[in-house]
Amino acid sequence: MLQAAASGRWEQYEALAPIFNIPEGYVVDRVFTEPGRTVAQDGFLGIGLVSDNGDPMLVMRGTTGTLDWVDNLNSAGVGYRQVDVVWDDLLAWMNDLSAAGGTPLPLHITGHSQAGAQAQVIAARAAANGIYVDQVVTFNAPALPTAALAYDVGSNIGRVSHYVSVGDIVSLVGSGYLQGGVTLYRIETDDIQEVSLRNVSQLRSALTGLAAYVEDVHTGHWTTSVLGPTTAIQFPGMPSDDASRPSFTYFDPQFRSFVEQVDYIFDVAPILIATYFDLRAWNKTSNFMKRRALHREGYTDEEIDEMANQLLQYSEDARALRLRAAELDFQTRAGWDEGARFLGELASFQLFADSILPNDGDPLANLTGTEVIVARSGEELVNETGHSVIMIAAETGSTLSSMVGESAFLLGPSPDHIVMGGGGNTVLGGAQDLDGDIITGFGTTDLIIAQGAAFDAGAMGIVAGSAILSVDLPAEEPQSFVIRLEGDYSLDAFGVLPAPGGTAIFYEAPPPEMLFQVEAKVAAASGNALDGVSINLERSFGNFSVAQSNEDGEFSFDMLIGTGGRLTATREYDPVNEGNVTALDALNVLRLAVGLSPSWGTASPMDFIAADINQDGQVTALDALEVLRAAVGLQSANQPRWFFMDSDADLSHIDRNDTRVEEGIRFDPAVTDTSNLSMTGVLLGNMQEYAQ
Repeated sequence: MLQAAASGRWEQYEALAPIFNIPEGYVVDRVFTEPGRTVAQDGFLGIGLVSDNGDPMLVMRGTTGTLDWVDNLNSAGVGYRQVDVVWDDLLAWMNDLSAAGGTPLPLHITGHSQAGAQAQVIAARAAANGIYVDQVVTFNAPALPTAALAYDVGSNIGRVSHYVSVGDIVSLVGSGYLQGGVTLYRIETDDIQEVSLRNVSQLRSALTGLAAYVEDVHTGHWTTSVLGPTTAIQFPGMPSDDASRPSFTYFDPQFRSFVEQVDYIFDVAPILIATYFDLRAWNKTSNFMKRRALHREGYTDEEIDEMANQLLQYSEDARALRLRAAELDFQTRAGWDEGARFLGELASFQLFADSILPNDGDPLANLTGTEVIVARSGEELVNETGHSVIMIAAETGSTLSSMVGESAFLLGPSPDHIVMGGGGNTVLGGAQDLDGDIITGFGTTDLIIAQGAAFDAGAMGIVAGSAILSVDLPAEEPQSFVIRLEGDYSLDAFGVLPAPGGTAIFYEAPPPEMLFQVEAKVAAASGNALDGVSINLERSFGNFSVAQSNEDGEFSFDMLIGTGGRLTATREYDPVNEGNVTALDALNVLRLAVGLSPSWGTASPMDFIAADINQDGQVTALDALEVLRAAVGLQSANQPRWFFMDSDADLSHIDRNDTRVEEGIRFDPAVTDTSNLSMTGVLLGNMQEYAQ
């Protein structure tokens, strides 16, 4: 509610009471907000104060809500956009200020934090417009880009005082202050607690602990009743140019402890978050139980893969954040000018991780355990928890040791030393990560997974010394790699299998709990089992295997859990035992081509598939001609051959104009019963089989 004083100025504005503590003897003359916004909303808020016994003041409110935070990230300067929006109103009010004799009144401008940045911009603009600003006072205000203060102020600014609390990171943002003096204050704060991150869920509490220190030094000690600190130790002042230097820092033990913890968080947290997203992506693409559950919820393969790809992008973004942060010195102005943005990005990652964590329970449990331990640069990290963990190497190389089984070791790009025991362990890394690594204690139930690399046993050379594994990858792969395994090994007992996202190396035999079996049969269209059929398995990660059907038409393959693939088959055509095609076969193909029924009656989908000997997707007179050429012993490009397809394939669309059906069987263990696959063989050009 507004009440006018006799002088015509605002004496009371109830909505401002919780925001400003107006000094005694002053009244509110004007309220400045952005168009369409109230004093209760975020955005610019300033009040013009006047007094019969004192100079007029312009006071602004600091950061309040989302809009203010967005404006804090404006490249033109903290809060700069808001000043642009209200500038005409501010300038009009400042021009109207006058004493009884018409002499302009000296103006005082003040603000804290974002408002302190705005106070500097407003003062510089006002002075450039011929308005005398007697005092500018800021509290824990960020500095500003040079362009934001590039005004010809002449001699229209009197005294400029910047009050900065030692340890305030907001005051380290930006490149330069409005010229004046800087006074440093130190206040008492709680000791900085050492942060220890073991999993994603601990990141929130770690950030909260550091945020308490940031809040204490930024806002905890200021009062709105007077323009200054109430309980602080003051240090000698300095020119603002000194405080604006990129190398400016606080020589304070509490601040140094804070910086050490920030460095640790930026070294560890992005890797934790990236691993979290990596494993969630793995969970969706390669964990067949989870994929099957998603199918039951109505998700298609394309939607699941899209979700996984998005998670992998979040992982890449998190790792990139770590690399960018590693280049910064968080003790200096130069470091915090970017560092403040980094904390916002890290918090955004944390909020996203929190938002999806409840949906899947603990995703890290899908691999080895719920606890993640990240090594710092050069650290020898030992698992002392007594249970399985995920251990992550530093970028510059680490020694990771866990004698508890079922642990996972995620390698870095520099050579690492892994010491393991207990069995059931997994070592993961790309070719660059694996190259030069030493692994001690690798056993028959352990796995090394070369991520993003597809190779077979022929690509892996093994020599003594305990066992040195040298993998030569194809030219299109990033690089080859060499691993040394310390221990007593039989050099011919190593093998490989495709794994989720790459290739697994095992010793003696792959761990049985990592395997499932693909069992299938192959038969002719008549239902008779076909033996001696060569079955080719192309796994989803690029590896190939070959098997042969037995006399019952049966065959099987071992697969690592989470992998799918495609089965195709070949069989040599034996005209002696399987029958020559004849002119009658050619005649029946021609009848189908012109829309007539074959000689035995109604045509089935199998008839049309068998008649399409040239496999162009339709039955035409050309197919009849090719069958006739084969019948009389002439050579052609399309001789009778076996074609194998999924016995459960949908053939409802098949007719003479469309004979297309995929060769072989594609299977995904998430949605396919791999214990009951079946392929049907069709002898192209041989129509007699279907007349029976």
